[in-house]
Amino acid sequence: MSDKELTVSETSNFRVCLLGSEGAGKTCFVAGLAVLGEPNHATPLNVRATDTLTVKYIDELRTSLRSAQWPPGTTVTKILKIRVSLDSFCIDVRVADYKGEDFRSALKQLEYDKIQELHEHYAKSDVLILLFDPLIDLQNTSGDHEAQQLAANRLDAHFQAISQQWQSQSHDHTKEPKIRTDIAVVITKCDLVPNLRNSEQARDYFRQHAQHLDLKIRQLAGKVEYFPLSSIGLSNEITSDLGQQGNQRPPTNLSPYGYEELFRWVIRRRRMRVWSPLLNKLTIGSVAATIVIVILLTLWWGWQYETNRQARLVLEDENLPLNQKLEETKGIQDLSNRELRNTLLSKRENEIEAKIRNANSVEILKETQKEIAEILEANPGGLTSRYEELAKLVSTRSEDLLFASCQNAFDQKTSNFPDLATQFLDQFPGSSRASEVRNWLQQLKIADYTKRRLQIRNMLVADTSKLEGKVRSINEFLEQFGDQIDANEKPKISRAAELGKQFLVGGTYTCKLKRTGGFEAPRTQGIELLVNDRVCNTHWSDSASKEVLWENERFIFDWKAGDTIDIRLLAANWRNATDKVAMINGRDPLAIQILAKKSPFQYVVSDWRSYVDVPFAEFTLDELSTDDLRIIDSYLSPGDAW
Repeated sequence: MSDKELTVSETSNFRVCLLGSEGAGKTCFVAGLAVLGEPNHATPLNVRATDTLTVKYIDELRTSLRSAQWPPGTTVTKILKIRVSLDSFCIDVRVADYKGEDFRSALKQLEYDKIQELHEHYAKSDVLILLFDPLIDLQNTSGDHEAQQLAANRLDAHFQAISQQWQSQSHDHTKEPKIRTDIAVVITKCDLVPNLRNSEQARDYFRQHAQHLDLKIRQLAGKVEYFPLSSIGLSNEITSDLGQQGNQRPPTNLSPYGYEELFRWVIRRRRMRVWSPLLNKLTIGSVAATIVIVILLTLWWGWQYETNRQARLVLEDENLPLNQKLEETKGIQDLSNRELRNTLLSKRENEIEAKIRNANSVEILKETQKEIAEILEANPGGLTSRYEELAKLVSTRSEDLLFASCQNAFDQKTSNFPDLATQFLDQFPGSSRASEVRNWLQQLKIADYTKRRLQIRNMLVADTSKLEGKVRSINEFLEQFGDQIDANEKPKISRAAELGKQFLVGGTYTCKLKRTGGFEAPRTQGIELLVNDRVCNTHWSDSASKEVLWENERFIFDWKAGDTIDIRLLAANWRNATDKVAMINGRDPLAIQILAKKSPFQYVVSDWRSYVDVPFAEFTLDELSTDDLRIIDSYLSPGDAW
């Protein structure tokens, strides 16, 4: 692909030229601008290169910063063409990325057509952006003569560039009057200098360290404004491998600072430059029109004065909360009111930071977070980024406090630990400490799981209320620890709860008589079933025998937990009369199970003790399987499986 300029649809009347000595930050300025141009970056700036050379170059610069590497120093002069869009305005930026010792010598290395193009853009620029390194250009106090001479030459390069541009305009003998070029003095690397965060601080810093150059710039320029700027951002702490500034590496979390304020000022100045010539051409045709304009201006200035006066009263009212003061004055442009506003904001910023760091509860932090949100909504101007940092600090501090609460609750084994742990995981799922909180929850679940099983095992089913309580406890156990129960055991526990509920509700049962016996000599045998002391049925054998195999003899009856079940073994005596030989009595809520298995008789009538040897009766129940009987034994009565 050639280096032809890419086709763009926007029409732009804004021209900006960027100048700076070697190491002043031209390359990093472009790199930070490239980072802001990323689609997912939180900024209203839209940045795009307008020729293929610039596209490739700024991609390389952005990649360097994203890889925690400073972009390499410039060795070959390049003319970079960048278009910045902001608030529906477009700004054409030309950057001569050169080594910096001699601007004019660097231009000689370019082809003629590019020299002509740059000179034209340079001479007609609406704004010149001058970059100064705060440590090399403005704080050279080493005492070394050569270093001081180098710093002087670097500053002189800026002055000569401005003079050349001014002279170029002065020799342009067109009919239209010329307006002096506006100049933006940009102090780069402001993240390395304390208290260099807004235009006022940048102006004071520059005038402190370059007083005479500042006077000369203001003599040659139209409007001069001062800006702090960092290509990596203010909230990042730069790490150093060797502890020396020369070896510092940029952070991976980039948040370039100062660009938006700079380009908004460019737009404002350009709009003023457009209107100024038009106003100069206007000629008032009549005295009446002049009087009307004077009256309107007087009214406007009166309105402005009263508006600013009212704003001042609001800002100075000690009875009003800060948020209300900010909301009622957020549209005020008066400089003194803005300075007072910034003073109030700075003071409150320090108070909020101290409150955050000293907070001992999440509730305090929630209140602080709400206040910060209200301040940001009221437009804190140049302190916006600082209040955004405070919002991040609230989140970090909230995480620390909630984690400490979780740890204390876990160590002390308090009942609120699960709620605190769940709250932490919901609010900070990506935290590096989330896995530790999950591990604590798992440990607690294992301990609770074992404890709960033992509690259920010790629940004796002595009556229906106890059975009801045990069924409820089993269901709660399944709901709470279902994911921890062995896959083979879980269906058995669920079936135990179902059987318990079935017994409590009650129903109709069909019992089959399979076998009876235990007599020393053959006897005609009979079986009688009673539910709640009421006889359901009686069956007799056809002949005398020690043991009877019954066929198709059934008992059909209604039963629920709490009903008694009695089984009686009958026999014909020597007089051919009926005697009661032995009995089984079921009085507990699970008595139904004696009709589903072989059961020895609990009580033998004294007259028959010499004629029987362990009498028994064996039944099956259609509604209970062999597995059901094992589950009742294991999990309901109470069962060792727990």
